[in-house]
Amino acid sequence: MAKCTHPPCEDEALPKSKYHMCARHRERERKGQTLFKYCAHCGNYFECPDRGGRRLYCVDCCPPGDRRAIYLLNSYGITVQMFDAMYFEQNGQCAFSNCEKEATSVDHWHGCQEPHGNAVACTRCVRALLCQGCNVRLATVEDPIYRNAAFEYLTEYGGV
Repeated sequence: MAKCTHPPCEDEALPKSKYHMCARHRERERKGQTLFKYCAHCGNYFECPDRGGRRLYCVDCCPPGDRRAIYLLNSYGITVQMFDAMYFEQNGQCAFSNCEKEATSVDHWHGCQEPHGNAVACTRCVRALLCQGCNVRLATVEDPIYRNAAFEYLTEYGGV
């Protein structure tokens, strides 16, 4: 039988429970009491007093109410600090060599085979920061169906 998901609890989870918790932790969550859990990003053990214990990330990885931090972690598995480090490493410019626009979008490999849960990407498949235009164009080039259809179109109507 599965163990309770609240560390370091070793009790068995309630049978057929979608919460994967023991009876004690399920009751505490139901009452909105403070819970302790592991951060989904860094793995540190943290106190989770807000929203009935549903918080996924510790305050270091994702400050409460920081929408940008929540978006980056949920979508790409990176923190604001990781994004900022990439941004400054690229001097704020798009990673495409012929583009001088500001890098505002996270580029990631769509073919990554790592499990992402609900996220679009993980830290292994994040490549660089691009401007929004280059990021959109690259996504279409990476799609083999679109790429082949575009080539056929250009071949048929001239231009290739």
